[in-house]
Formats: sequence, C-alpha cells, structure tokens
Amino acid sequence: MTWLCLLFLTDWPMFRGNSQLTGYVSEKLVESPSLLWSHQVEEGTESTAAIFEGTVFVGDLMGKLTALDLETGKLKWSFATDMEIKSSPSIVDELVIIGNENGKLVALNRVSGEPVWTFEAEGAIVSSVNRVDERLFFGSYDNSLYCLGLDGKLLWRVETDGYVHGTPAIAGQKVIFGGCDGLVHAVHVETGKDVFSLKAGGYVAASACIVGDQAVIAHFESKIIGVDLKKQTVSWTFADEVRQHPFYASPASNGEVVVVAGRDKTARALELDSGQLIWTYECRSKMDSSPVIAGDRVYVATTRGELMALDMGNGDLKWSYTSGDGFVASPAIADQRLVIGTHSGTILCFGEKK
Repeated sequence: MTWLCLLFLTDWPMFRGNSQLTGYVSEKLVESPSLLWSHQVEEGTESTAAIFEGTVFVGDLMGKLTALDLETGKLKWSFATDMEIKSSPSIVDELVIIGNENGKLVALNRVSGEPVWTFEAEGAIVSSVNRVDERLFFGSYDNSLYCLGLDGKLLWRVETDGYVHGTPAIAGQKVIFGGCDGLVHAVHVETGKDVFSLKAGGYVAASACIVGDQAVIAHFESKIIGVDLKKQTVSWTFADEVRQHPFYASPASNGEVVVVAGRDKTARALELDSGQLIWTYECRSKMDSSPVIAGDRVYVATTRGELMALDMGNGDLKWSYTSGDGFVASPAIADQRLVIGTHSGTILCFGEKK
C-alpha cells in the first residue's frame, strides 16, 4: 500500500500528507480558523506534525517525540532520543517512526510510545519515512537512500554523491528524490536499481511533488522544474528574472496548480503542466515552511511568524495569524484542523471554535 490522498482525508500520516508528497487535501477548513489550543514542547521544533486517529505527533530540537491529543492538546506521551529531531514523524500501521541528527531511525508503538526497533544510519536523518507495501524509504546525510523492511532490517541502500535531505516521493514502482549532488534520482522500489537520473540544475533540499507522471522539484539555484517521469526528461523550468533566492520548501499541488514558497519572500502558483506563472503573493519574510492546499485555499507560513491562507484562484489573502515566533515546520491538516509548530516550540492547533 501507499498513502494516498483520499476524497475526505481525516489523517495526515506523514510529511506532506501522502506518499506522493502533494501537500493537498480536498476538505476545506473553516473560513476564519480560531486558535483552539497550544502546547509548549521542551525545545523548538522544525518537525512537521503527523496526525493520526486523533493524535498529533511532533519532534523537537531537544530530541523528543511528543504525542498530543488533537481535541485538547493534552500530552499523551513523550519519548526522548539522543539528538535533536528535524525529521517529521510517519505513521506505519501501529508504529510511529522518526529520525534524528545522530542518524538513528526510531520506531515506537504509536499508542504507548514504547520503543519497538532502532536502525542506525551513518549520518543525520532529516528526511521523513515514506512507504510502499512492506518497504520503508528515507534519506540520510551519509549520502544514501535507504530501504528497510517493516521490522527495521536493511533491504538495500543506494549511495549518491551528496546529502539526501528531502523525503523520497513515490511514483508507482519508482522512488523519486533529489540531493546535494544536484541530481533528480529515480530508483526501483524493490531493488533500488537506477531507473534514471537527471541534472536538476542545483542542490535539492526540497522533496519532489508527484502528480501522475509529473514531478515538480524546486532547488537552491532559484529554479523550479517539472520532470516528465515517462519521458525521463525535464519538461519545463521556471525561473524568476528578478528574484534569485534558493528554494528550500517543498511544492504542493491540487492536480492542476502547483504552489511553491521561497526564500525570496514570495509564494507562487504555476500551471502544473507548463510551469507558467498564475499568481504571486509577496510576504514580509522568507518561507522555509512548505505550503499546504486545503480545498480552494493554500496555507503558507513565514520565518517571521505569519501563517496565512491564500485564495488558490488568484493568491488573494483570505486569513492570517501572527505568532510570537517564526515557522520552519509546515502545516499539517486533518479532521478540519491545522496544526503547526513554531521555532520556539509552541504547537498551535487551529479550527472551528465550537
């Protein structure tokens, strides 16, 4: 199985919400979400939350994975690893899995928080885990993409010439990922054998967004590219002639439009098939947080602490909230609630106040 974006998704089990890393749900949030609760973790957070069956899971820079009640924000349990966590948790059946800066991938029982198994890579793990059937995939700063079984045992490993920072995306039987070697890689799910690799044009820290046979990837040389996975070619390239800043955040797509947030303080909507610019929205600070689309709105967050909802049709501002600290983590949306953590470690939950 893979995590698919269903018509009415009530869970957000991993980074970007599904195995194709689209950052999209069809369900809308209330027009003007209210802050329902906040919870302070011990240290700051860059980890995007996972939400599953009424529980929020989030890692922090103290190295703890914390489970909170989605309804109330109350603590269910926490587990301390031995190094800071920047990876986002992934739910795999009865497990919650997360990596840390010490290269450890830890699997815990998602209900009790009890450890089940640990796998040690040779470099930091910022990537989150993706899944196909009985296989788990993640990248590491030891320049490798790993494939494990559900028991945490190594099945195969692919070495590249640079860090693998982003979460690998799934396109059928292919695993798609970029890295600091400046390449877009496609390898086979079962064997890890190379299907193809393309020059991206710059270091890739963001994850790919997969829609059908199209992958969209943004990189550090200020460009966004569309990759035709059938033809194994770059089908289009977008570059702003004026603003030249790296892209760190991962794209989001509703199947027709792709939205990318940049360190140039700009959110952009492009046509998925052509890369043609539809609209832009200029913020007051850069965006490392990846946008999330819910219905006809896209939610973006800045390092200055602004969380905003923009109209998917024209980019108009529809709602905003200013926190006391900046956002690096991305929004997660489930059960018509939006959860996001600040850099100082405040977990915020928005929705309809009843």
